[in-house]
Amino acid sequence: MRNVARGLVLAVMGVLPLVPTQSASAFSIGLDVTPETIVRATDTDHRLFATVTADGTIDTASGQTIRFDRDDNPVTEDEECLTAGTPTVATCSVLITNATVETETIRAFIEDGPPAVPCGPIDPPVNQDADCTEGRDEATTPGTVTAEPDETDVVEVEWEDVSLEVTPETGTASPGATVNLTATVKSIETAPAVPRNVVANVDAEILGGTPASPNANKNPTTIDMECTTSQVTGTCTLSYTAGPNVGVDSIQAWIDENDDPDTAPNPVDPEPDGDETSGDEFEADPDEGRDEATGADPGDAEPDRTDVVEVSIATGPVLDLSPQTTTKNVGEEVSLAVTYTQNAQPLSGQRIAAAVLTGGPNAGKLLTCTTTAGGTCTLKYISTVAGQDRIRATADTDGNGQPNEADATEDVGTIGGTAESDATDVSRVTWVSPTTPPGPDPDDDDSACQKAQKKLKKAKKALKKAKASENDDRIAKAKKRVKKAKKRRRAACA
Repeated sequence: MRNVARGLVLAVMGVLPLVPTQSASAFSIGLDVTPETIVRATDTDHRLFATVTADGTIDTASGQTIRFDRDDNPVTEDEECLTAGTPTVATCSVLITNATVETETIRAFIEDGPPAVPCGPIDPPVNQDADCTEGRDEATTPGTVTAEPDETDVVEVEWEDVSLEVTPETGTASPGATVNLTATVKSIETAPAVPRNVVANVDAEILGGTPASPNANKNPTTIDMECTTSQVTGTCTLSYTAGPNVGVDSIQAWIDENDDPDTAPNPVDPEPDGDETSGDEFEADPDEGRDEATGADPGDAEPDRTDVVEVSIATGPVLDLSPQTTTKNVGEEVSLAVTYTQNAQPLSGQRIAAAVLTGGPNAGKLLTCTTTAGGTCTLKYISTVAGQDRIRATADTDGNGQPNEADATEDVGTIGGTAESDATDVSRVTWVSPTTPPGPDPDDDDSACQKAQKKLKKAKKALKKAKASENDDRIAKAKKRVKKAKKRRRAACA
């Protein structure tokens, strides 16, 4: 409460007029309300923020009552709030809403004390706290009662009937990926008028069902996603992180009318399973499906403030080329096995294209094969030159026989620009010249022939000794050893 008693006394004594006039006196207290201008959706809560600054001596910022006069009518009961903060800076806020499409001017002012009389059809005005001549833009219409900054501020809210659209209507994402959806809120206009960007809070929930979405009801006690559209673009981003499971997420988005961005849309009637898609205070159209076309779950008449989209959570196609590295002789054929799958299921009938990369002896060579029912096929070729080839393979989706769809940054041992596992793989083949092993050296004492001759000589000596012993059994065994030694020498020295 400002010190007004002294002013009233001086006014009664004739020193001060009852109606204040433009003053150039030093600043002691001022009011600023934000946002200055905004386009909002009808029937939604809009918050106005009041900031009071004061010198802290003559006037204090904290504890001031701020009145928000919405129709310049002294009879109407309007919103008010009480500032809290420090003696020099304090704030408060109020929520307003409007069901009518119109431009509303709101005059906020610091209440000096009873009787507080807002601007209205009173002539002459009595003890008016507000500067009734101030316009929304103080730079062009500062008012004639008090100099800026002063205890009055004027803002405008343009209320529009709106519709919500979320894109993409159908999307895809991999498990673990961040899913981004764009929510757009525009005014509903009749041609040739152009729809306007509108500020609105947008909530979204990943629906359950049979079968349930793989990421259904990610936040059991609150809404799954929320964002506020920008006045500049009319858009905002709804985001969530997909879990590890595959499937189709059905996502219902709606314009939040109750200024409850941090609570479930039905806090009065929460569902026991945490599904915030029903209840007495739920604001979405519960009957609307993904396709609003006639006869396909349109729900309320379109365009409306609800939209449903679907996101398929699935792994992309994965190509594996094996072996990753191998060595072959020049003139031999190399076989590289291709396995092509998606969500661990084979993809059949897909043409695979591969190319030998620059730097290898067979650079530019193109290879193709088509996957079988098991999702496999084989890439084959022969090199007539020694060296090292790198072969990059991918699915030939455009059918031109070239791997132009491949991740060009992926290499052997290098992931590349596309996260693994992906539809590109690279193998390395090292081609070597074949060599003939050397034959036995006749001058080598350790050659097979000479070893056989030595053994035969030894066997003969043993036979001679056996004969000298006149032992028939010993002689018979020695003869057998000589016979075997002769046979081995013939083989080794042939």
